[in-house]
Amino acid sequence: MKRDTAESKERILEAAEAVFAETGFDGARVDEIAKRAGVNKALIYYYFDSKDAILDALFEELIKKGRQVQNRTLADFPDVRQDDIFRQVFDGFVDFALQNRRLIKVALAESMKADPKHAILLKMGEQIIDTEIENIKQAYESRGGVFPYERRDLLVTEFFTGVLPIFNFAAFYDEWMAYYSMSEAELKAYFFDAFKSTHLASHLSRYK
Repeated sequence: MKRDTAESKERILEAAEAVFAETGFDGARVDEIAKRAGVNKALIYYYFDSKDAILDALFEELIKKGRQVQNRTLADFPDVRQDDIFRQVFDGFVDFALQNRRLIKVALAESMKADPKHAILLKMGEQIIDTEIENIKQAYESRGGVFPYERRDLLVTEFFTGVLPIFNFAAFYDEWMAYYSMSEAELKAYFFDAFKSTHLASHLSRYK
């Protein structure tokens, strides 16, 4: 019974993600989600109080996955100053964003509303940034250096030169390749160079 419940909820969430990505959250209908999931609408409301609750559940899972990727990446590659290591860290975060790009598109749209109920990008950004702050601080102190940031300083740097560019890259990934007739390898290579020259350079310029 528990397995059936888990499978039903998973089908509902997968269907909801697809519908939200195609029509936008406001345009999505629970009837369509039920149809895609192969369940009746009553079952959806048995698991979720509302359409908002479905989106919240999807975003909670996205945050959980993001935290796992970040913790694993920081543990495996604590010092990103070397080119090959920075590339592996970059690939880990970009691959995560690309794998979840449908939901990231929804998150971007929801976060830009005048009065967002689902400010997921800010929540994810804060989670990523707080972990990053601690990691960077430890790297400085382990080398006897002085941590050269205030928290608000690093929040701005990480969000606008790190988190947001990766999410935007994922959101526009398919359309960009189609519009500019660019291969996946080309697009990733160009983005890596741009990301390195902005985000990483902002840190290295102050690294002592």
